[in-house]
Amino acid sequence: MYHRSVDRSISRRELLQLGLLPALPSPAEAPQTSTPLTYVIDYAMDHLDRLDAYVREVAAAAPQLLHLGHDTPFKGGSGPRRAPEPLGGAQAARYPLLSPAATGEYIQALKQLIDRLHRAGVEMVIPYVCNQTIGGDDRQRRGLWEFYDHWDEYREFGLPAKPQADPVEWLQRDPEGNIHFNYPKTHPGFAPGYRWAPCPNNEHWDLYLRFVVQQIAGCGYDGVFVDNNILHCYCHYCQAAFKRYLASRYSSRELKRCFGAADPGRLRMNWDADKTWWAKKQPAFREFLLSPANREEFEKRFPGNQLRSLAELNEAGNGYL
Repeated sequence: MYHRSVDRSISRRELLQLGLLPALPSPAEAPQTSTPLTYVIDYAMDHLDRLDAYVREVAAAAPQLLHLGHDTPFKGGSGPRRAPEPLGGAQAARYPLLSPAATGEYIQALKQLIDRLHRAGVEMVIPYVCNQTIGGDDRQRRGLWEFYDHWDEYREFGLPAKPQADPVEWLQRDPEGNIHFNYPKTHPGFAPGYRWAPCPNNEHWDLYLRFVVQQIAGCGYDGVFVDNNILHCYCHYCQAAFKRYLASRYSSRELKRCFGAADPGRLRMNWDADKTWWAKKQPAFREFLLSPANREEFEKRFPGNQLRSLAELNEAGNGYL
């Protein structure tokens, strides 16, 4: 016994009648298509050194969006320099902190660069900023700390009043108040300094970063590329922001019913569900990280770090943990 199949095509009309095929939109309703945006990323460091040649190269095939990397007057992580972050190794000596006079010249050169790129056919030009990276050494006063120590010399550029809090107080914190690192503190690209993670909710870091972006806008840029955006912080600024959030979302009655207290001031962010923080508190986790199976990689990434304390464990960076 067998079943005989019949090869028969089904028309579009029949499929429509059966409800198995959606009706095509009318020409007026059809979606409009367009060519994609041309987006070029160029992180070279010599744009100003070879300005004429560079503009000619861009003009030959001008993109709609040109992402120029670190060509900004004031770097978020290190102050007024011609170097990008990271600021380590040979770059630290090659690209020192610019004097106020040299900073003014640099700004004028950047304005000329952006203007010429626009006239060459580029619709939008943007640079790079990172809202959670500081480079330097708080004890040796390198990187951003060097700029902080000379802060008032740059007030002519519209820099706000110097914060009383040292940049080490701008950093993200773990639930016990230790400095938190999103990336390893001993990041190779930042040596001999370190890579730190400031808190976007910190008023001092926020004020400085707003100034950095204002300077970018003043050069004629069309926007900024904001990188990383990692927030893993329990500092008092974050705790205050959390309480403001609760007050804006819940009534006193709802707060009492859901969280046990009608006053949001009595509530704090809870870290019981923070898997990285939980792991750091487990002795077996440290033993695992220092086990022979991981030893070679760990010593390569974190030479000299024995994870003897939560502070040392934090310095390994959440990304690795």
